[in-house]
Amino acid sequence: LYALTFCDSRGTSTDLWNDYKDNLLAQLYRHTLDLFEGHKPASQRQRREHLRRSIAEKISEEEPSEEINAHFDCLPERYFVHAGDEEIILHLKMSHRLLSAIKRSDADTSLIPIVEWRNDLERGFTLVHLVTWDRAGLFYRLAGAFSVAGLNIMSSRAVSRSDHVTIDVFIVTGEDGGLVKDDSSRQVFEKTLDATLARGENLLPLIDDRRRKAKKTKRLRTIDSLGATINPSVNVYQEIGVDRTIVEIQANDHIGLLFVLARTISKLGFDISFARISTERSVAIDVFHLESANSDLPIDAERLLELRESLNKIVSREEFLISASLLRLQGL
Repeated sequence: LYALTFCDSRGTSTDLWNDYKDNLLAQLYRHTLDLFEGHKPASQRQRREHLRRSIAEKISEEEPSEEINAHFDCLPERYFVHAGDEEIILHLKMSHRLLSAIKRSDADTSLIPIVEWRNDLERGFTLVHLVTWDRAGLFYRLAGAFSVAGLNIMSSRAVSRSDHVTIDVFIVTGEDGGLVKDDSSRQVFEKTLDATLARGENLLPLIDDRRRKAKKTKRLRTIDSLGATINPSVNVYQEIGVDRTIVEIQANDHIGLLFVLARTISKLGFDISFARISTERSVAIDVFHLESANSDLPIDAERLLELRESLNKIVSREEFLISASLLRLQGL
């Protein structure tokens, strides 16, 4: 069933399969196999401790034990559901490079994310791993830098450690799809990160310029690959039993859409603690977990209504225009 689902998705459209689906189905396959073989499924705590020991044995000479323990102790359980040994080791090494910059008192360098690019030749996309210090508006600045570089975000996972280190994994393709083979796109992305995170440069004019160029070259897609648009929707609610606000969005994808959505969330006083981004046939399916940026300002019905109305205005436009003047008029 796992193989058939994969083949069906890939055979229907290359956009239908992504890292998030792959992780979910792989997890379901492993758990089902364990049951067939008579193994009792390990608890989340047991799996985390097994990963901790396994990874510590592999990189104990490379990474300090306190950094390994901090990584496992400061991350939420959902991170370990989706991340395997190889990815956890990569993130540990990236975190070490970030912390080393602080120890060298290199303040400017520590503001710039540690970035690693990995091409997945079998699936035809590029994985971009970023580790940096969490800060207000970080996610929308990352999304904006991808737009400026002309890269398409197909999927994303973002999670924050309790010590304010954040880990973001983006699945991206080149401007015309496929692997990001052009070094210039990577250079533009990293240069844009430096401009917006270290110097506070406004990305709106750059994104608008990219959108206009893409439209002229007919690369801006406003309908999905099957030739039909969807009716966009925004759902905002608070999860019962936990202090967490969830935003679910479905909209027709456009250059800079994720940037504007995340920027609006930030400007309305919310921090994104977790994000799951997916794009299928030019349809954006995004989920955000939010917290109040100001702990003294509670999340009430009035703020949630304002948030939903603001996001609805963005996704409901037939012509999605990103311009600095329009967003300034909205106060965003």
